[in-house]
Amino acid sequence: MNNKTLNISINQKQRILLILIFLVFFVIRAVGAAEITEPETDKINFLKQEILSSNCQFERNGKVYSANKALEHISNKQSYYKKKINSAQDFINYTATKSHISGNPYYLICNDQQKQSLAIWLNSKLLNLKK
Repeated sequence: MNNKTLNISINQKQRILLILIFLVFFVIRAVGAAEITEPETDKINFLKQEILSSNCQFERNGKVYSANKALEHISNKQSYYKKKINSAQDFINYTATKSHISGNPYYLICNDQQKQSLAIWLNSKLLNLKK
């Protein structure tokens, strides 16, 4: 009888421990997945539209791409970093600043202008939007 009581007690402890592990796991996941607000999503969409309508080319790792290809690449990076992007500024920092593999900055090349940092260009667009 004493052994049965001990076995039940161990099984109950195992169940409680398992439940606690699952609870901790779900709490950690919930905290790590911050929701981006609608105003920040609107700002990100605005920046994406600015890229598309710029009629500029984009340089990434020494190769030049169209605005469509640049936006495709940036959108892929946005999906990859979605848990870290909580604002338009995060969007710029994680997706449009530099190659995270090579470390080389991204550039914008417009017709009559010198090559400029894509991040600086997007930050100026974001600043103008806030005015």
